Amino acid sequence: MFSKQMTPRTAVAFALALLLMVSLACSWRPWATTAEPTVAPPPLIGLTPGAGQTGTPIGQIVGEGTATSTATPALAATLPTAPQLVTLQDMNVRQGPSTQYPIVAYLPQEQIALIVGQNPEGTWWKIACPTGATAAECWVSGGAQFTTASNVAGVPVAAVPPTPTPAPTNTPAPEPTTPPVVASNPALFYIANGNLWQMPLQVSGGNVSKTADPQQLTNLGNVIAFELAPDGRRLWLISGSESNQALSILNLENSQLQTVASTAALPAPPAESGDVLRIFGQVSWFPNSQRLAFTSQIIAREGPGVGALNDWWTVDVNGAAIQILAPGQAGANFAIAPAGNPVLFASDKEILMVNADGSARRNLITFEFVITYSEYTYAPELHWAADGQQAWVAIPSPDPLDASAYAQIWHISADGSTVPFGRLLGNTLFNPVRWSADGARLAYVRQIIAPSNPPVQLVVAQGTGDGQTDYGNSVAGSIQFLGWNPTSDRFAYNGIDSTGRQTPYLGTPGGAFASLPFEPAAYLNNLLWLDGTHYVAIVQQAGSTTIYGGNETGAVTPLVSLPTLLGQTAVRR
Repeated sequence: MFSKQMTPRTAVAFALALLLMVSLACSWRPWATTAEPTVAPPPLIGLTPGAGQTGTPIGQIVGEGTATSTATPALAATLPTAPQLVTLQDMNVRQGPSTQYPIVAYLPQEQIALIVGQNPEGTWWKIACPTGATAAECWVSGGAQFTTASNVAGVPVAAVPPTPTPAPTNTPAPEPTTPPVVASNPALFYIANGNLWQMPLQVSGGNVSKTADPQQLTNLGNVIAFELAPDGRRLWLISGSESNQALSILNLENSQLQTVASTAALPAPPAESGDVLRIFGQVSWFPNSQRLAFTSQIIAREGPGVGALNDWWTVDVNGAAIQILAPGQAGANFAIAPAGNPVLFASDKEILMVNADGSARRNLITFEFVITYSEYTYAPELHWAADGQQAWVAIPSPDPLDASAYAQIWHISADGSTVPFGRLLGNTLFNPVRWSADGARLAYVRQIIAPSNPPVQLVVAQGTGDGQTDYGNSVAGSIQFLGWNPTSDRFAYNGIDSTGRQTPYLGTPGGAFASLPFEPAAYLNNLLWLDGTHYVAIVQQAGSTTIYGGNETGAVTPLVSLPTLLGQTAVRR
């Protein structure tokens, strides 16, 4: 996930907590493939005019429920009399006429499918199942933005399968059952001096090692942020400056860079916004790795000031950006369900659920505005569990600097039902709650603002907030939670040892914690999990960076030292 930071001007740097992306809350999934041999570095990529750029200009703005104007492909002439449809974009095929049914197949854009029935409302088509479908019944949406149908005058109404039973919404999350995650084609990606780099890795015999030196992927000199696609074959990157940013997709298999959107081509901000610039907000991949979604923000040209427009756009890997939700209709933060639908949005006062096509927008939770004592406007972060049946959000009380401040935990089911659970004491405004991939556990840094200045404490609990356990040492200094591993049974954090020195640790819920053996003056900037037990550690010291490989025992091996500090980092598993 790509999101703003919490200071006005550095919002442009898009806080790559990336939302702990790639390995943390961001729907990251391993790329299963055989190991690749070491290859020569790919050619450098630059955004010079005409160099690998084939992106279409920003497309038609589509309001809620408005169809995109798209010509029917000539393929539709293949079967002139049979009821049929042509897909206007990549489509999920479901077992029944609703997004509540499981996905059973996939149809690419401009694919013809024979229609054999429709639902009673005439909003979904039952089709002949494509090859490889995992069920005997196949349905696709009949929305005008998704499909164009022909010869359908006599299409019968088909029997609708029973709606799947929704998961219970008022019971605690189960104990973790996440299967092992094994690194199959690992690599480290990072930004250094405004360019994107890649270092191929391997995991063997319990150790992490590099298979080649870091390779420079771009020569743009102004890369701000990036995110790997879930399948590991592409990444998006944002480059440019505050006055003009480009959103591009880099194909890691052929080194082609394609610009798919730019802030200069987006509509001008509303006039009432004043003298402002438009920049990208959050950017995230859809789980199928074929589409992106993004929001935009505005910043003042002079002086402080930043704000979310609460809009929402989507763009496929070869197409133009289309506005799905107009300003004020979405949120500053969003989270796409693992199946690609629905989408949760968080603004400064509400949590919304919306279908990925912009339909069925509904309010789930309303809350009071959270005071930040600055021009920054707070919106909660959202977490979908890996099973796609539930999501979690922690909403702070209105005044996070009050001694009685807390965060209320809410459970959200895929059908939109909500249940409040426990409360987490303290100020979570700048120490957001982090759920494990399966949603069964959470961790947060408890910081209570009071005249007595109580010590800061790392707290680990069940996903509901129950069973809270103080973890490690309570300290007068700072604690930074670095994230869960993909199997939800280990985590890393920066703490303070008994001598008062900042020290990185590995821990397990309810178990022991062990310090990592870095130099006393070193700072663990990030720890990125390759699987359940192996990781890459980014350690900074005196203006330089050392990258280590390590495992769950705490043993680490230096892989490479770089004479610079790194920007965002991420791993492909």
